[in-house]
Amino acid sequence: MTKHQKYTIINWSVAFLIYLLFSVWHGALEGPLTPQEIDHYASEYQKIYPDRDTQRLRALMASDNGKPLYMVNAIKLYDTPQLINGKKAGNSSSEILDTYTKHVFSFLLKHGSYPLYSGNTTFDAVERWGLDDVDEWSSGAVVRYRSMRTMMKMSTDPSFAQFHDYKIAAMEKTIAFPTTSVLTLGGLSIIFPLLLIIICLLIQLRINFKKYNSINPVQ
Repeated sequence: MTKHQKYTIINWSVAFLIYLLFSVWHGALEGPLTPQEIDHYASEYQKIYPDRDTQRLRALMASDNGKPLYMVNAIKLYDTPQLINGKKAGNSSSEILDTYTKHVFSFLLKHGSYPLYSGNTTFDAVERWGLDDVDEWSSGAVVRYRSMRTMMKMSTDPSFAQFHDYKIAAMEKTIAFPTTSVLTLGGLSIIFPLLLIIICLLIQLRINFKKYNSINPVQ
């Protein structure tokens, strides 16, 4: 086997391994929640939030198809943030919410999930009907969860309970609903493989260039 062949095999083998690891991190091995998992997460959720009914939560988990979950959020922040246990937690609602989101984002990245889009509003709602008090919003976001399982792991993680008060203190109102993808033109599932292929092709070009120079040395 020549050096050129050896380096070529290594180049594409490493690329395949990296893509395999990415796919696992991104959710390739995920599947729908089992009935046992639904019972487990419902029980853990009620331990953290004993005053909440888990019937809707169970219905949400029962709808799981094993695919990535895209949570669509609309958020309206308080002009003056609420106190947390009678104490001021920050100078603004956005500052308080940042405390919550930093903890959330660190969890998301560890579990193959990430914000897909986040933006601030530029005007009031331009189209709405059948709803009250939906004119004013502060921001909108779409968060990709690797799976329903990942979202429930986060929701039932006791460490999030201490940060939940920050969310309540910052948000005047919010609406969030889960979706599954019908059409996706962005995200790491598209960007990462393309970048990986480009890098491998550049490396392969370098390998081929060295082979050419070895066969045709400069006189």
